Amino acid sequence: MSSVLAQPISTSSVPGANASSGSAQCLEAIRHGDPAAAQVLYTMYAGQIRAYLRRHTGIQEVETTVFSILVEAVRSVREMEHATMKDLSQTVRELSQQGVFALRRGHISKSFSSARTLD
Repeated sequence: MSSVLAQPISTSSVPGANASSGSAQCLEAIRHGDPAAAQVLYTMYAGQIRAYLRRHTGIQEVETTVFSILVEAVRSVREMEHATMKDLSQTVRELSQQGVFALRRGHISKSFSSARTLD
């Protein structure tokens, strides 16, 4: 199955980063808790995650889920001793798939809770 998230946006589109050293710098910054890494990660993935979630759920309000996916991706990279950009992309892809299921569950729950009973 092909996915929008199969390839990250090149870090060369992020100011001050080139594709090879930018990737390594981004991963190191994530590991060391550098707040600037969050902005780079958001720039690289948020649009793709948002589009993926919307396409697979039909739900437009997905920003909280996008943020949660990126926070969890950062945690995951910090736990990996030798994470690569491929690992990061795979993690984001897997978390995005989980986000689709979570959004669908939440949407269905709201539909049932707001449904009227037949009395």
